[in-house]
Amino acid sequence: MKKAGLFFLIVILINSSFVYAQDLEEIEEIEGNDYSHLYGFSEYGGEYLIADNVKESDEESLVIDEGGSLKYREKNQDEYRIFDNLKEDSKFKFKDGNLIEADFVVGDEEEETEYKLGNYKYKLPEGSHIILKDNKLVIEIPEDAEISRPEQLDEDKENVLDEVVFVGEEITINIDDEKYVFESVKLDDIQSRLYFDNKLGEFYVKKGVVDRIEIGTLAKADGEEFYDYDTYLLFDKSKSEAKELGKAFIVFYDEDKIAFGAPEGGESASLWFLPGHSRGVEISDNDFLLVQAGSDKMEQSSFVTIEKRAGRINLVSADGPFTVYTGQQFAEYVEGYLKAGTVQIASTGIHSRFANQGKDSINFQIRSRDEDGNAYTASYTDPKTGKTHTWKHDLDYYITDIGGFAKKTEEEAIYNRVSFYKLTQENREKFFDMYKQNSNKALSLITKPITEMNNVLRNYVISYESKVEFTDYGNKGSYKSALEDLKAHNNGRFDPYEDGPSGDLGHGTTHGINSYIRDKIAPKIPVRQEGAYTVLGGYNGFYLLNGKAVILKEPNINFNHIKKYIHNDLSGESFYMAANGDWKYQPLYIFDELTAYTNGAIVSNQLNRRESALLGESMAASLAVGAAVEHYDKNYWNSPDGEKFRNFLAYSTERSMDAHIKQQQRFYGIEEAGAKNKIKNLLYPSTQEFIKRTYGESWTRKVLGF
Repeated sequence: MKKAGLFFLIVILINSSFVYAQDLEEIEEIEGNDYSHLYGFSEYGGEYLIADNVKESDEESLVIDEGGSLKYREKNQDEYRIFDNLKEDSKFKFKDGNLIEADFVVGDEEEETEYKLGNYKYKLPEGSHIILKDNKLVIEIPEDAEISRPEQLDEDKENVLDEVVFVGEEITINIDDEKYVFESVKLDDIQSRLYFDNKLGEFYVKKGVVDRIEIGTLAKADGEEFYDYDTYLLFDKSKSEAKELGKAFIVFYDEDKIAFGAPEGGESASLWFLPGHSRGVEISDNDFLLVQAGSDKMEQSSFVTIEKRAGRINLVSADGPFTVYTGQQFAEYVEGYLKAGTVQIASTGIHSRFANQGKDSINFQIRSRDEDGNAYTASYTDPKTGKTHTWKHDLDYYITDIGGFAKKTEEEAIYNRVSFYKLTQENREKFFDMYKQNSNKALSLITKPITEMNNVLRNYVISYESKVEFTDYGNKGSYKSALEDLKAHNNGRFDPYEDGPSGDLGHGTTHGINSYIRDKIAPKIPVRQEGAYTVLGGYNGFYLLNGKAVILKEPNINFNHIKKYIHNDLSGESFYMAANGDWKYQPLYIFDELTAYTNGAIVSNQLNRRESALLGESMAASLAVGAAVEHYDKNYWNSPDGEKFRNFLAYSTERSMDAHIKQQQRFYGIEEAGAKNKIKNLLYPSTQEFIKRTYGESWTRKVLGF
């Protein structure tokens, strides 16, 4: 090496017509010697390499001492590249007018210094160590330092580096004053690194932790790694921009949203959300969340967002394939259909460090669509028959602390509310009862603070009377007793057999009134043909006291359907036997009996007369009718007529149970719980489930006691 202090050169302008005043002014910024003739700059016409404080030099390289600097301009480039604020022994090597190697440390004269390397300008903090060799750039970042996104110099320039790597245990990336922390992790004695793709202009990682998301370190128990893909770190990219990248990616939006995805037919790295992460979803010490985008089994790209929403649970919105593990639950769409359920991560063969035993599930609403945002067609092939079933998947899946379940999108106003999951089990059931009665009232309530919700639901009493469509029958008036009421609505007379030993007062009279409503007031439609005679009917009517009647259309079932739901203990009762005979094609006949027994019991309780026999049995039979209608006549069940029937069934059960309890107390000394238990014992489990399913558990418990 030659000593620079003994080597004086005069700046020689070769082909001076290429040197302008502005060039001379820029050159004067560095007062040093011209080394361009040594490194080939002068061969293409008046280009310069100026350096000062040069410690050593030879035909290819310079070593610059602390405080020194250099400036050069590459062939066919208009702007100079300046390297200043250098620490001692900064090394630069040139070939044919190009910088091919460098090894230097940024000095402390500035907080950050700009350097042009390859096709980008890098702003680097003091203490950064830059190594350029074999067309690869390694930048070691000191502890607690920040970097920004490199700035592209010339989009058309071909001079790009093969690899750019940032090295450091913890590197803060500052993007428009928003900070993202990369944490290096050590696997198999290899420290993970942060990369910059100087073709695409984006940061990416192979492994590591970014913003408290561990990327690509998922491994099987035997140590084999999978989901090991480059993951690009994008900032505020749109969905289309991210997908056009053709790489696996994470998009960092604001504190409320994060996205990840994969290219068509590909997969993303595993993303393990660590405690302390807060973007899109809050992760506490006892939460477990592991996600992945894409599927190598589907020719679809994937774009998945996770969003925080004020007052609502987190939303996972997936266009294309995805997998979500949280707590003990999972949901995935990777083979053309959604799969969900409960899983133990350890049972999948994943390394024990990912085991989620005892970890909590995060409440998620998962909206899965195809890559165009449409509901996809799901398919399932029965392994036994080989038959493939397909259906349109238009449900949202919910992973919550009360389990996983699917619901239609229009019900999200309930299930995506944070407050809903804070309700007690009892108040949750009451809420659904309220929703069935008055959906607007319930949807308004669920937006209120949890204390207000609990107070309202604690005092909420369910009654179906307000939902029943009554028909006025005669004068409502004011009667001294139910007996006087019945007399007034039956032309002033009673059934002559009612007051004898075989009948209860009011029962037969109710039958007479019901008959009149059915025959004289209810509509008539042809129901069947018996020889040349057309039987008219199709509607039934029932009197419920106080001038109120109900007229219902008959469902399209008969007693052969109902008897499958009739408890064996009821099969010999007179009302059932009569219905199975003359009234076989009018299944609502059982309600004729129920209203007669109920009205009779009300009269009996008021006048302290004999028991209205078979009230409890007829109530149980009427509920069996409801279960049969739901199963065998879905068109009726889902129609306005079906809604009228359901409301009447509930109200008639309420009033009949009230009369039944009073009878049991008066005649047998049986309290309310025991009276209700008698009815429960007359209902098959399937009928009990029907009642809970239709009216909600809170109503069922309040009215029927189970």
